[in-house]
Amino acid sequence: MAWTREQLAAQIVLTLVSLRVGGVVRGPCSLTAGRAQDDALADGLWQWARLLGDVHALIDDCLVPALREPGRLHRRRIVEVGGRPRGAVRWPQTVRRNLSGPRPGGPRFVCSHGERSMLAPENLLLLSTLDGLEHGAQGVRALFDSRALLNASQRRHLGSRRARVLEAMREPWVAACRERVREVSRSGTRLGWERALEGEVLGRTNLRPQAAPDWARRLLELRSVRGRGGVLRPEAFAGAYAHVDEARLWSELAHLVLLELLAGSMGLEQEASAAGERPLGFRARAGADYRKSADEQAWLVGGMEVGTLVNHGRDWGEVRKAARLALWDYPASRWIIVHRCEDAPAFALDRKDSVEMLYWRPEPGEAQPRELQRAWARWSSASS
Repeated sequence: MAWTREQLAAQIVLTLVSLRVGGVVRGPCSLTAGRAQDDALADGLWQWARLLGDVHALIDDCLVPALREPGRLHRRRIVEVGGRPRGAVRWPQTVRRNLSGPRPGGPRFVCSHGERSMLAPENLLLLSTLDGLEHGAQGVRALFDSRALLNASQRRHLGSRRARVLEAMREPWVAACRERVREVSRSGTRLGWERALEGEVLGRTNLRPQAAPDWARRLLELRSVRGRGGVLRPEAFAGAYAHVDEARLWSELAHLVLLELLAGSMGLEQEASAAGERPLGFRARAGADYRKSADEQAWLVGGMEVGTLVNHGRDWGEVRKAARLALWDYPASRWIIVHRCEDAPAFALDRKDSVEMLYWRPEPGEAQPRELQRAWARWSSASS
């Protein structure tokens, strides 16, 4: 199936979202651009992925647990009452006031009442953050949907996120917090107000026992890595890939899908980079890594003798011939080779001497085939 550049770019965005939410990718990620420090494609598509990923993380890690356990602000209010006292009587103040002169209706008591408010700083900060991000994410979803860039499963997935937010807005405490956010927005002091809330939430999380729920820490963490990106408009999405060759987009997507497969079993994380440079590899929890070969044509899994290679050929015979010739130059005996041949099987296993080759033609938007997952599991077991 032929895919347009716009469809490929949308699939790259969704794959980056998955990798970011999974903690694999933390910044602009280009797996095909060599060592160039400035890659407009990686930067442009990352902005869209970051927005959707932030909304997904905010919903899953903060909004959902907040619906189970919202923050509560406990305060004590001093009131003067007649008749039977309510709450804790503050006797020194009560005595002074009653000795100052007769009171109509008999003695009055100064009491302190405990109050519990749902306008807790973490609740307000959550709704303010979600309000700002969801506005942009709704535009992204509308853009993808109007141009038919996603398959039915992906549209349902994005739609379910929006439905979760709408459902949460019907909660009385959520509606009250959201109204407070709107009042602050109308006053034009929202940025300073949010910063003040961050300080309050941080203080509440540092109390022993902490006054804020556990999800408040995750909220502060998400805000710290969110950055200050502006509203993303449709023309910005087009600008992210307008001058990029379609083959480059397809190759980028193929590499990201392979990264997603490996990350699931290896626990890969994007390596930290020096200032001004892009990370060039991914490191696993167990000490292995996944990085480009010296000639930058293949990617190799360190310690497992496994490599991945993307081939752009459209002739099945030529693809197999090129792979058999190229793979002998690398220290790997098992390979995943991604190809684009429409007249070839989507999945094929081949062997030459001690080298095992797994050919795979991915379709953007599809789930990873079981054959690929089984082969990777077999290789992982053999290497452990």
